Amino acid sequence: MGMKRSTLVAALVLAGVGMGVGAFALLRPRPRLEREAGEVGTGSLRAGAVSSPGAQRRWKLTFDARLTERRSGGPEPVTMTMTGEWVVTTVAARADGYDVACEVVKPRVTGGGVPDVKSEEVAALERRMGQRFFVSYRADGAALQIHFPHAVDPGARNLLQLIVTDTQLVRPAAPATQWTAMEHDGTGTYLAAYHETAPHQLSKHKLKYVSVDVAPGGAKPGERAPVVEVAVDASARQLTLDDAGGILTFEGGDTMRIDLPMSDGAISMRVSARLSDVHSGRAPELIGALERERATLDTSGIVTHAPDPAEEEARKDRELVAGASLDGLLSGVRAKSDDTAVRAKLESWLRLHADASAPTTAAVRAAPAGPVTKALTEALGRAGTTSAQLALCALAREDGLPAPKRSDALVGLMLVKHPAVETTRAVMALLDVGDPVVRQAARFVAGTLARGVRQASPREGEALDRALANRYAAAKDVAPRVELLGAIGNSAGPLVFPAVRAGLGDRDATVRGAAMRALRLYEDDAARELLAGAITKDADATVRATAIFAAGFSETLEPFLDQLQKAAVQDASEFVRNDAVTLLARHRNDSPELTERIDPTLARVAAKDPKPGVRRLARAALDGAAR
Repeated sequence: MGMKRSTLVAALVLAGVGMGVGAFALLRPRPRLEREAGEVGTGSLRAGAVSSPGAQRRWKLTFDARLTERRSGGPEPVTMTMTGEWVVTTVAARADGYDVACEVVKPRVTGGGVPDVKSEEVAALERRMGQRFFVSYRADGAALQIHFPHAVDPGARNLLQLIVTDTQLVRPAAPATQWTAMEHDGTGTYLAAYHETAPHQLSKHKLKYVSVDVAPGGAKPGERAPVVEVAVDASARQLTLDDAGGILTFEGGDTMRIDLPMSDGAISMRVSARLSDVHSGRAPELIGALERERATLDTSGIVTHAPDPAEEEARKDRELVAGASLDGLLSGVRAKSDDTAVRAKLESWLRLHADASAPTTAAVRAAPAGPVTKALTEALGRAGTTSAQLALCALAREDGLPAPKRSDALVGLMLVKHPAVETTRAVMALLDVGDPVVRQAARFVAGTLARGVRQASPREGEALDRALANRYAAAKDVAPRVELLGAIGNSAGPLVFPAVRAGLGDRDATVRGAAMRALRLYEDDAARELLAGAITKDADATVRATAIFAAGFSETLEPFLDQLQKAAVQDASEFVRNDAVTLLARHRNDSPELTERIDPTLARVAAKDPKPGVRRLARAALDGAAR
């Protein structure tokens, strides 16, 4: 597991990554659960077996989790066992559902696989695990919503919710001995099968996940969203019930395999729970407790509970720079500007300390232009704080500073994820600066900022786009048109699209090529149609090759497939055919349909292209050779 972590962190990994695919999950409501039709039999279990408000049950709880990285030489498995008393009290009942209060009384946590765990960290986790929370169920027993006190952290939420979802019993609509149900847990929606093996005895098996909840965000334009695959390798639960259909005992769990897109190999996850020694009673003081306490609760669907992104980033930053100093980090960058570890620590320090921006810009002024100043300005840009952005703007505006340093400062602004209004306006003021190096950097940055602020600050994005479009319309020479199309391509906004279209009709091939590159980030049909046409129709081979390059940014090859196949076979230019074959080969395995359509073209090129290099490239793609 690399760095030192507490048992709480291990618990979050177990419950969040293992059961909720935590790094990719969104905190969002679930769609309504739907049951599948089951086999109707003579059993007595049915929906509606809800305890009256105030009814309470207490079980002895044992909960075990084990996470293993399934790769050779992987780290020691992370294990966790929690024991205590699981207390469930009905606090409200309705025709369509009911609410319960849940609590682990006297939780005790032990584990392994995480080094240097302090006893006070374990004690803190146990205190958090012992807080009362609430669950809202549908009438058939499916968990729909969960309500945690504000202070319960995501790791504890995931573990407590896992106990809830792992032990849920979804009853059939009519008496049955066998039935299936669609249920939710922190991972997604899965199909569960129930079987009444004997009077008052059930077996439950999680058959498969029909959907996995992952975050679609985080992918850059032209990249696919992360795909997480979850397979149920083993699943078995045994339940005994009382005459009313309530749980007396519960034992069992799952073994699952999780394939994460940024993980080296799969993760194996084993979770099991045991409820025994049930005691029944009443707690009338808890009737209506959910409604009374709503102001102190966070309500969500059954989801993986992720930390607040800003809080989690700050936590990681503090962990990364523990024991460091700003002077030491600046000295480290000056001594070895390509040291990614030192640069990452400086970035974290800048995020944590607003007053660190001034000494960092002073270091930029003092250092010779080159790798050191680039490393410092990139750290400021990646830190992205308001103070860091203002520091970079100040460097970019400083007339007495050498142009390369001013350009470095502007390039640093391209790394800012959330540009401030002050940043966009500072860059706007530099679009016509006299120094050509600074001016070009400012224009490229303006396009990037326009794209970055378009959703959060539409007015600022539009102002930048209009400024670029107006300058393109006024440009008389090839060089400024090419420069501005580069900036416009970074924006890819609707207001600058007419300028791109105008560039595509320019008599100069250099301008047309720049316009082709500017289309790479557009995702609408009009842009794709223009690119597709240029792949085969532009008179200049360089422009045709640039169109193929821009088409490569698209998530799907379908809009360009016919033109790429034609170019691969018929284009007069060897490098255009080469580029077309390369792009076809890159996407030939995207789907069986694409393979079926692309392979005949590659086979024809491999057999008949006049150039041996192009033939070899196509043959290698067909043979599956890495290129």
